[in-house]
Amino acid sequence: SLILFEHMLHDVEAMPRIVMGLLARAGNTPFIFEEPLPYADQLVGLTIHRIHKKSGDDVAAAGRYYSNRGICQGWRVARAAVAHGEALTSEMLAHLLPPREISARRILIHIDGKLHKADAQALTDWEAAHDAALYPIEIMAGDVPRLYAFANRRISLPDRGAALRLTEREALLFVPSSAAGTPAPLHVRSLAPMRVDHMLDSIEALALL
Repeated sequence: SLILFEHMLHDVEAMPRIVMGLLARAGNTPFIFEEPLPYADQLVGLTIHRIHKKSGDDVAAAGRYYSNRGICQGWRVARAAVAHGEALTSEMLAHLLPPREISARRILIHIDGKLHKADAQALTDWEAAHDAALYPIEIMAGDVPRLYAFANRRISLPDRGAALRLTEREALLFVPSSAAGTPAPLHVRSLAPMRVDHMLDSIEALALL
């Protein structure tokens, strides 16, 4: 998503990027990567929202799809009512990740926030059933400690793309936004075995689109 604040509309230097971002989200292709990402065949941005009700959970999921050249291939939305704590249904997964599109392909899935345990298992089962390679990556923006750089005896913000690796699958990644205030890094974590530099690179790449 692209969030605009009033102060951004008065930033002359930021205006070209804002306009190109709006064009991209309207279905155009103003940007592509110079080279395809070598570690993925497709990237998916996935948001899952659950509303807890007395009768169960109302689950809605929205996916945005990119080729490994950064070309937006479209959007899909799925919704279902499930029992409390149950995972994404097979009908939702068939719509969001059709077997014919994921079979024998490497799909990086950027999850907005923390993935529900049942949904993570559902993706693992879907992957196995359809001979796919799914790499869910949690991207969490809340309650993340700040990162700072120290140079010439001064403390400053780190460079874009600076990362603090916490484990072989987890890191803090600094990708500043246009929001007011001191930018906070993203807390990112891969739920499947993959190189942490590939995980970080894929997030930076999509942040540029």
